[in-house]
Amino acid sequence: MTKAHTNIIVYHIPICPFSQRLEILLALKGRQNDVHFEVVDITKSRDKRLLKLTHGTTELPELITGDCITTMPKVRVMGH
Repeated sequence: MTKAHTNIIVYHIPICPFSQRLEILLALKGRQNDVHFEVVDITKSRDKRLLKLTHGTTELPELITGDCITTMPKVRVMGH
């Protein structure tokens, strides 16, 4: 399946319950291609580009939409 171009990116680890909920919610609404999920390998040092985007935080998942960066546990994923 080809992902559509999107400016919404979620940096996550695959077992993250917040990311899983978001993926389920998007699929239920038929909008799974609206968000690009980027897996972060937590066994390696965090990518410098990602650290710059997140202002140095290593918390995951991170939701990035243009200029807005949000640590996902602070977002009500299932409330929408």
